[in-house]
Amino acid sequence: MAITAAMLASLALTGCTASEGSTVTPDEVERDARDIFARTSAVVPAEKWTTERTWGPCENPRDGYVQSMFVAQSLVDVPEATPALAQMVVDVWRSAGLKPVVQSDDGTGGLIISDPAYLQGANADGSVTQLSLYKTAVLLQVISPCIEGDLADLGGTASTAPTPPSSP
Repeated sequence: MAITAAMLASLALTGCTASEGSTVTPDEVERDARDIFARTSAVVPAEKWTTERTWGPCENPRDGYVQSMFVAQSLVDVPEATPALAQMVVDVWRSAGLKPVVQSDDGTGGLIISDPAYLQGANADGSVTQLSLYKTAVLLQVISPCIEGDLADLGGTASTAPTPPSSP
């Protein structure tokens, strides 16, 4: 849980910085996040993934704009964080149009695959996609671009569901 909190804290600092909102819809944002999760879980052989999606204001709040945070994690039968596993994630993310960078998480023995590079802020549209591979956990976070939307209509609350493991 401490790993999750640290990851969320580091990514919370990178939220939406774009001056213009994206033309992407909330449904497309959710579809895109679930696609990245499906691609990731297809190559990362972890078990009992759980997912959560929340909506909130952009880092620079303004009326009519929101941002989604999709988080998936597995704390069971976590694979070893190897350069080969990281490269498989890089390959499937690149095929989705991301520009991932792999970095070591000094002191933990983990690897972080991130677009943009870890701790370098957010992409111009406010988005961040990050996978952390640790000895005891696999954590994926997909933060959407700032998009037009009504937080009240989207609920502004978490949507949590257990996700069945993917088949290799």
